[in-house]
Amino acid sequence: MPIPAPMAIVASVFLAQPAAASQTSSVAFTRTATPAAVAPRAEDQGEVPKPEVLAPVDPEIFEVVVTGSRTDKRLADTPVVTELITRNELKGSGAENLGEILEEHPGVQLERSSSGTSIRLQGLNPEQVLLLVDGERVAGRVRGGLDPTRFDLENVEQVEIVKGAASALYGSDAMGGVINVIPRRPRLGASADLRATYGSFNTLDAMGAAAYRNRRAMLQLSGGYHRTDGFDLSPNDEVTTAPAYGAFNLAANGAYEPDQETRLRFRGDYRRNDLTAVDLVPPRALIDRDERIESFSFSAGPELKLEGPARLKVSLYYSLFRQQIASDQRGGREFDAQEDNRQRTAQATVQYDRVLFDDHFVTLGVDGLEELQEVAFLDEGLGRRRRGAVFLQDEWTVLRDDLNLVIVPGLRFDSDSQFGSRPSPKLAVRFDPTDWIVLRGSYAWGFRAPSFEELYLRFVNAGSGYRINGNPDLLPETSQNASLDAELNPTSFLVLRLGGYFNDIRRLIDTIRVPAPPGGLNLFQYGNITSARTMGLEAGLRLTPLNGLVIDLGYDLTETLDRTLDRPLPGRARHRGTLRVQYREPELGLLGVVRGAWVSSRPFFGDLNSDGQDDVGAPYATLDLRIAKELFTSLELGVGLENLLDEGDPTLLPIPPRSFFVSLAGRYAGGRLDDGP
Repeated sequence: MPIPAPMAIVASVFLAQPAAASQTSSVAFTRTATPAAVAPRAEDQGEVPKPEVLAPVDPEIFEVVVTGSRTDKRLADTPVVTELITRNELKGSGAENLGEILEEHPGVQLERSSSGTSIRLQGLNPEQVLLLVDGERVAGRVRGGLDPTRFDLENVEQVEIVKGAASALYGSDAMGGVINVIPRRPRLGASADLRATYGSFNTLDAMGAAAYRNRRAMLQLSGGYHRTDGFDLSPNDEVTTAPAYGAFNLAANGAYEPDQETRLRFRGDYRRNDLTAVDLVPPRALIDRDERIESFSFSAGPELKLEGPARLKVSLYYSLFRQQIASDQRGGREFDAQEDNRQRTAQATVQYDRVLFDDHFVTLGVDGLEELQEVAFLDEGLGRRRRGAVFLQDEWTVLRDDLNLVIVPGLRFDSDSQFGSRPSPKLAVRFDPTDWIVLRGSYAWGFRAPSFEELYLRFVNAGSGYRINGNPDLLPETSQNASLDAELNPTSFLVLRLGGYFNDIRRLIDTIRVPAPPGGLNLFQYGNITSARTMGLEAGLRLTPLNGLVIDLGYDLTETLDRTLDRPLPGRARHRGTLRVQYREPELGLLGVVRGAWVSSRPFFGDLNSDGQDDVGAPYATLDLRIAKELFTSLELGVGLENLLDEGDPTLLPIPPRSFFVSLAGRYAGGRLDDGP
């Protein structure tokens, strides 16, 4: 009996060649706020044959994502809204790290502080956004956030974004959504990449990668070196806005298929970043700060094709994150300090996928996680946590053909060694009333257990004038998320997406300002806000009026409320607009990209700039330009300007001032020159 689409599509990706799950073509709208309408459905691409069950899916025809369902799936068929940034878009942007590519992405807000950059989705805190690399959790949160600028793009195939509560599949930390960075996998044959970029502030980025792949095995090695002098938005003093740093990274990933039923894979990487900065302890104490951040991760496991049709995937993962900080006061010792903070994470996952009764694709999995954190500024000194979970999801195709209706119930049950057990149910629905309209809706519960820092932190940032204390009496956060999304593709040159969401959060954990001694640092403590909500609208429009011309427009409206204090949540902009225009002239080998964003004012309810009033971040706009020219079909020369409008503020908007860069990139693939991903 035949397996109906989209069930056949989901099952079919498993035994694709190692590149199939992550190589994508850029024939479709895949970057801005329009996710799943982004890739044309098979019926819109002419006579495209449906893949057989457990047979390879051609990545030149289908764009494949995994994050929304934890299973490989055509982007056009996913019932969960999944936004995709492809390899071609990563290359065309000129961005060097994940933070730069997310900065102007619709619906994604970056928060900058002295602790680095972090990510907000749907108006929720960075602590509530889960960052994955190839489906594995990333360790090393600092002040609750994971800095996306730590992750270079030279070895990234695509970035997948799922917004809204995803705890039913991923557990704690996924209340606001999930961002999954998928590593590159090469094409058949030998290939090599080289890229070098030089720009303002003596910034140098260099990377190289080499790979080989045949029908049975694949191995890729890559590395990069990055350095900058940093920048200073307050040149009248010796305090630096952004530190100088030097960093390098090494990575390897591979796969081996001894037969048609078995695939073995592994991935490992090491990163190191050395930073130097000058901080100020009011009124006049200057601190020279040296910081080293190191991370190592390794994962491995088999994927097995079983009778059914079914598949079994096992993944073992280990990561180590280390942060060393040395503070040296000029002309004194009062503020001298040494810190050595380490976090270890070990995780094991077993996932079983099976097609049942023709219309059901069932995913059943078990997760086990252990975290060990040794942090100098924790009152307890050492934190340990264990968490076990089981999750179940059923993708049920109720109707197909002219009217496509898919219902996806799911449930995850987590047991935390500190905070007990917690269920996380969800229900998602996809309905295609016509061949050019896709409707998606979901309702899900989320939860997040307090981090070790929130429980036991005792942190002083004298340079920014504040102190934060932990709170061992914190309770887990919970949320209920509802979303509705409509995608319209009425013509070949226009795609429109409209979406809305609502998050009701209970026991939201946030910093609360508490009374401090006169003349002392501002004092904050983590606490459970009784109740809060975020709600908003997102709109995205893609126009392709001419061959080679793509225009993306995005708009976000975000409303937040701290119900306890009857005021908005701090740091959230109410309005945000994004623009991206790309033009490619293949005959001349030219590529031009314009990216921009406008952000409205943001309340902070603190006095970090010491003017006696609550801080309010002023509205600002950014604009980036890039032009690239293909040379001799094997090389590409690029030049660009970033932050052309020269926005920035040392306290509330510490972004780099106007800067330039020039880049040179080359690629050799499969015994021939190739500019493809």
